[in-house]
Amino acid sequence: MSIVRIRMPKASDISGIARMQYRSMRMIEYRHYTEKELSVYAMETDQIMSMWSERLVYAEFCNDDERTLILVAAESENESPDAEESVIGVIFVSVLDGFLYIRSLYVDPDRVGHKVGTAMLTNAILLMLKRHYVGGLRLEVFTDNDQAIGLYSSFGMKPADFSYPIKFGGSASKSVPLRLKIMCMEGRTTSEWADLLLKKTAEPVKSMLSDECIEYLQSESFAKTSEYIRTGNYIPSKFRELVPPSKRVVRQTDEYDDWDNFEDWMETLFPKD
Repeated sequence: MSIVRIRMPKASDISGIARMQYRSMRMIEYRHYTEKELSVYAMETDQIMSMWSERLVYAEFCNDDERTLILVAAESENESPDAEESVIGVIFVSVLDGFLYIRSLYVDPDRVGHKVGTAMLTNAILLMLKRHYVGGLRLEVFTDNDQAIGLYSSFGMKPADFSYPIKFGGSASKSVPLRLKIMCMEGRTTSEWADLLLKKTAEPVKSMLSDECIEYLQSESFAKTSEYIRTGNYIPSKFRELVPPSKRVVRQTDEYDDWDNFEDWMETLFPKD
């Protein structure tokens, strides 16, 4: 029986992420595209690789306040450190103005229905709750993507009216055929949402969560955060009480000023001939 774990990405995951996302987009997002629309709007594998290369480099070296998070779902045959892994999912989120924006979430088409998307989204939400004030979730989704809408609805998200941040490239509606519709969805951190999120951590999702996520679920900080959310007292000042500035996870600038480390990443992403 294979093992799936959510973890931070490595530079060597790029090609696996790109192949997985390409298959997912072709079978789900692009399934209604005409041949002409595919030639104009569809991303090819090399474009996807370039996009994720930039995202991973930013997340690894420029993300000092950790407001951006990328996670992958990696599948292996056993728990051996040397076991070969396959990337079967990826999620990319960012916190802005108190909202957690789900900027990308892809699951291998062969693993849809196995709770991989639920595990990645649960893991991402919990890690961001640990690090930042999160007053709600936001995203954009195709109106005909029933599987994705079902996933997001299960996290308490509903159709909403807001402008997708220019900082994140603005609305995706500008990069798809006009006849296809994209809608915004939003969910707030209400008392019902806290209970809903905790239920998401049951098996089989729990076995996929990262070690950091499991530790946070067992921490006093998570217990207090949950209590504040349930009682309607979850506000930015309460978060600052839970995680004082001196204890927040903030990267030291010089920690990622190691040029050799950066060059190693570049060599992995873009091998020299």
